[in-house]
Amino acid sequence: SIQPLDYADIRECSANAPRREDVLKSLQSSEDLTLDSDVQRQVFAGVRECGVRWLIIGRVKVSLAEPDVTSGGFLDTVNVSAELRDLNKRPLPAKYNATAPNVKGQGSSDKEAIRWATRNSANQLGDNVLNTINEQGVR
Repeated sequence: SIQPLDYADIRECSANAPRREDVLKSLQSSEDLTLDSDVQRQVFAGVRECGVRWLIIGRVKVSLAEPDVTSGGFLDTVNVSAELRDLNKRPLPAKYNATAPNVKGQGSSDKEAIRWATRNSANQLGDNVLNTINEQGVR
């Protein structure tokens, strides 16, 4: 069965896992929001040490909400993607991708439109992630 964990759980379990701040710094310093190889290796080692099979790294791109002439409210578009790593695969983890591109949200304010677009895209991405994991034989 699948039990979601937060990275804080991994840090608690493994002294070898890099600090959250170091992971975020690595992601933010990369143009395509990927981990540099040293940090990635440390993350994989820490996650494996905790007996976790799947690591999922998500990315979110939120556009600026724009006025929606049809409804009089606002419309926003969110793109989310996830990189799934099967850490049981050796020597390198198998890599799978899941996306929820161009998911829209509508609301009476720009913040509400962003909130709905983010919620809708997260739900769609969650379904895609579970489908990808199920395709690998995990039930």
